[in-house]
Amino acid sequence: MKDPYSFIEAYHKGKLDARQRAAFEEEMDADPDLKEAVENYWKIEPVLDLLLEEDIRSKINEIKHTPTKTIPLRRWISIAAAILLLVFAMYWIFTPKPVLTGPQMAELYYQAPPNMGSRGETADQGLTPQQIAIQNAHKMIQNNQNEDAEEILQSLVTLNSRQKPAAEWLLVITALQENNIDLARTRVSVILSDTQHPYYEKGKALANDLQMNE
Repeated sequence: MKDPYSFIEAYHKGKLDARQRAAFEEEMDADPDLKEAVENYWKIEPVLDLLLEEDIRSKINEIKHTPTKTIPLRRWISIAAAILLLVFAMYWIFTPKPVLTGPQMAELYYQAPPNMGSRGETADQGLTPQQIAIQNAHKMIQNNQNEDAEEILQSLVTLNSRQKPAAEWLLVITALQENNIDLARTRVSVILSDTQHPYYEKGKALANDLQMNE
């Protein structure tokens, strides 16, 4: 596709015939970047109309109707600012976003418990066996002992203990640390299946980053 923007605009304004529309939608299904660009166009289109029609065009018409009048400098600055804003918005929306690796996402989304020190030390006094188990899993994750951590976390999930939600989230983290993106997606989908899950919002944000990794 030589000029995807013109096709996006034509698609949005209903200017494609049935054959072209079907072909374009088929290409969107096969190209996540194109689909994202189309979705972003819906967001920016009102801004385009506002800048181009209400601001720039009105000033150009005013200039045409007052040919002998000197246009104040601040009006030219206003026009230039509107154009720069438009260019910046177009650049930000249509520039491909960087794709994070699994370990980078793990570092971004992992958070140690507040009672754990920088070296993984914790005070185990007064904790239940399940709480101690989740703390041990944190220590192993911080030391990249993901296989041992997963064994503990899977047992907490199986036991359906109070630590199950945290264990499910940490299982996502271990999959990311191993750069196993497919497994991370599967585990995130379990969290997103329950809107009351304590890690639901984090799961939604991570799911968006994982989609960029496709």
